[in-house]
Amino acid sequence: MDSKKEEFVEELSESIKWHYATYRRLNAVQIIVMILVAIAGVFTVAAGSTHGENQWFAESNALIAWGGITAVGAVVNQFVIPSTRAEYHLNLKMALKAIRGAVINRGLPVDEADRIRTKAWTNPDEAQDELYQWRGPEAV
Repeated sequence: MDSKKEEFVEELSESIKWHYATYRRLNAVQIIVMILVAIAGVFTVAAGSTHGENQWFAESNALIAWGGITAVGAVVNQFVIPSTRAEYHLNLKMALKAIRGAVINRGLPVDEADRIRTKAWTNPDEAQDELYQWRGPEAV
């Protein structure tokens, strides 16, 4: 491979690693938020079923904390939308891997690969479709 191609492939590899790490972090955030909301819900139900017994999880400060945890979880899921953002990063990672594979194995020119990569930032699925339709240098 020439140096321009090697540099492009290395850049794609780094970008793939970053997007996969971002995907994993966003998935972890979503799972943590869901677990916290579930725990807060369990403690709230348990506090309601104590019938006046003095338990640490049924005290007024604890109930405020359970409500706060639930509210923060709802805000994170509503505005940060970790599942949708994680899906985007996973799709982008797959598109970049396909581009890297096409450059290395199918002889996709770097300029064409860069154009498809730019398209992948806004629509990874469309970029992959275009990449799969590319015939290669022997078809020209």
